[in-house]
Amino acid sequence: MQRAAAYKDTETVLQSLAKSLDELLTEKHGRKGFALLIFPLGAPEVANYTGNVERAGAVDTLRETAERIERGQTIPPAAIDHRPTEKPAAGMARHRSISHTLRALAMALDEFLTNEFGHMGFVLTVFDFGAAGVGDYITNVDDQTTMTALRETAKRIEKGPIIPPAVGAIQ
Repeated sequence: MQRAAAYKDTETVLQSLAKSLDELLTEKHGRKGFALLIFPLGAPEVANYTGNVERAGAVDTLRETAERIERGQTIPPAAIDHRPTEKPAAGMARHRSISHTLRALAMALDEFLTNEFGHMGFVLTVFDFGAAGVGDYITNVDDQTTMTALRETAKRIEKGPIIPPAVGAIQ
């Protein structure tokens, strides 16, 4: 019963998460675009999402992320070896930095969602505004579940306002 009541408040939770994510990413890495999907385990096709991008940008980002996962072109930051190297290239240093942030966010997000709703799946994509494609993503579910959540949410966003109103510009 407590979880059902909490789920009714998903919109408020998503808005709060979006604001916190936006502030944290901006503080650590400059202004970044992001989309966050949360869903009950076993039901990625009913993901709720929030973010700080327009609908069209969210659709493009979600689809691009799914395609890159399917092609095996994207490795989740949590899977990257973070041991120091001699002298990483500037791009690699940036990637390690955002990867470290995403791993920390993923642990905090997983704990928060579990406390709020029970164990939930999530996908977080983060990218530079104005850059084509997806910068990074992190998830707590397998690739197939991630791709389903991304694609089904993109379809629902395109069809109209059936996604919770937590979507849109952060206040």
